[in-house]
Amino acid sequence: MNSSQDPIFLEIDDRGDTLVITPHTPELTYKNSKQFLDKSKNAIDLDRRLRIILNLEHIDIIDSMSLGTLMALLKHVRKFGNDMVVANLSDPIKELFKLLNFNTVFLCFKSVQDALDNA
Repeated sequence: MNSSQDPIFLEIDDRGDTLVITPHTPELTYKNSKQFLDKSKNAIDLDRRLRIILNLEHIDIIDSMSLGTLMALLKHVRKFGNDMVVANLSDPIKELFKLLNFNTVFLCFKSVQDALDNA
C-alpha cells in the first residue's frame, strides 16, 4: 500500500444468494477508492452471488473518482450475470446520485432490509 491510500475495512455479510458489502469509512475518495474496488471485487469473485448490496451507511463523503469506482464495480458484478444495488445513502449522497442520474443506474434502497425484501 502506498502512502496516498487510507486503509479501508469492508464488512462482508453472507446472506445466501446475496452478499452485503459495507465499507467502514466516512469517506470514499481517491485515497481509498482503488483499495475499496480491489477488496470488493475479491469478495465478489470468491462468492459469485446473484445479488450484491452495497451498504453505504458509514459513507458521508464520496468524490467523483469513487463514483467512477462504483460504476466499475457494477460493471464487474454484471460481468458475472449478477446485479448490485445500494442502500443507506446519506441525504447529500442521495442528492448527488439524483444530480448525476446515478439513481437511474443503481436501484437505491433506504436500508439493507428493504433491499433484501425487494430481491
